Amino acid sequence: MNRRQFLAGASAGLAVTAAGCTGAVPFLGDADQYDTDDPEAVAESWALLTETLWNDPDTWLEQRANVFHSRSARMDDDIEQDIAFFRNNGERTVKEIVNSNTTVRNPTPAQIREFLLSTASASDGRYEYLSDEFINRLGSEEIESAFVDVRFQTDVPATEEPIAIEARCLVAVEDGEWQVLEAAEESGFS
Repeated sequence: MNRRQFLAGASAGLAVTAAGCTGAVPFLGDADQYDTDDPEAVAESWALLTETLWNDPDTWLEQRANVFHSRSARMDDDIEQDIAFFRNNGERTVKEIVNSNTTVRNPTPAQIREFLLSTASASDGRYEYLSDEFINRLGSEEIESAFVDVRFQTDVPATEEPIAIEARCLVAVEDGEWQVLEAAEESGFS
């Protein structure tokens, strides 16, 4: 995975990095905070985990499997150089998760491909980490999936006002739990 792909996908997560419930802070290091019972819960957990990426990348590496699907590009073992950016770029805190909403349950393969092509993980128009066979299985309802929009506010020490973040997550069931396959900030989808 190249750095540009990771940063784009993570920046959705970065923006979402700061997503969290008022009761979720402090969050770092608490793997029990992740909820994968339904699409909205895992999208909110992703937002919280993104905060961990900014504040403690090593903990993020240890805890990412609690939220990300095994097929997600974020589960790539060779991402250390990609997260080096976060080791030196300040902190973010999720102030509040405003809401999350499942917008499409069991999207079609065409909807999934359109979303993936709009994300930072689309390298040269391809999203090789998810095979066409897997996307077709997602779109055929063989694997339950959904698009979830999540809105949250983050605090960034350099700003006086919270920053509002809107993101879309592609989530799917794996081993009986909802997991995030991909996520993108609002600017990354239509």
